[in-house]
Amino acid sequence: MKYPVQVNKSYYSLKSYLALKRLSTYCLLLLEIASLNPKKILEIGPGNHFLAKTLKLLNFKVKTLDFDPKVKPDYVMDISTDEILKLKKEGFDLIVASQVLEHIKYKDFLKTLRNLRIITPRLLLTLPYTRAGAMFLYLEFIIPLFKKRVSLQREIYYKRKRHQFMGEHYWEIGKVNFSLGRVRKDINKVGWKIIKSYFNRDHPYHYFLLLTNNGK
Repeated sequence: MKYPVQVNKSYYSLKSYLALKRLSTYCLLLLEIASLNPKKILEIGPGNHFLAKTLKLLNFKVKTLDFDPKVKPDYVMDISTDEILKLKKEGFDLIVASQVLEHIKYKDFLKTLRNLRIITPRLLLTLPYTRAGAMFLYLEFIIPLFKKRVSLQREIYYKRKRHQFMGEHYWEIGKVNFSLGRVRKDINKVGWKIIKSYFNRDHPYHYFLLLTNNGK
């Protein structure tokens, strides 16, 4: 195993884990997934299986993957290695990884994205977007005549922080050397096309990215 277990299984069973902000992220994930209507989903890093169980209640076919067997996933694998390529034959048309890929080094994050292109045509991510040294602005306008909502979101950094590994996250968007522009550019470089991106207005620390395999 390349990486050690960073989060104890008991953490996911705490009532405080399902805080309102985290639930808002789950709701957005469910809405995105429902709009895509995938036939077979793989969730990487299921945690307490809240998302996977809810999707199953909605009649979606879901499998889970984690490298910690104590989480009881369907597949015990390290996503930072080529072992994950074994799943190509499973036919997943959507992979979801929410607050997961920051737990591996950035170079392994990019390698993992390359491998995931071989397994699935679509990828739904949330990644940590630091608020340290920054202000987040969100404005929403409703145009009644066209029954349309228009939103404007922006982050303003007055002092970027340098990331320090504290046992869990190896990197975060917004830290020194990990600007949003760089992360988006690198995602495109490894062959994914970003078709939707936004931060959760109720929890700006969670940044959403919906990617499609552009076939390169």
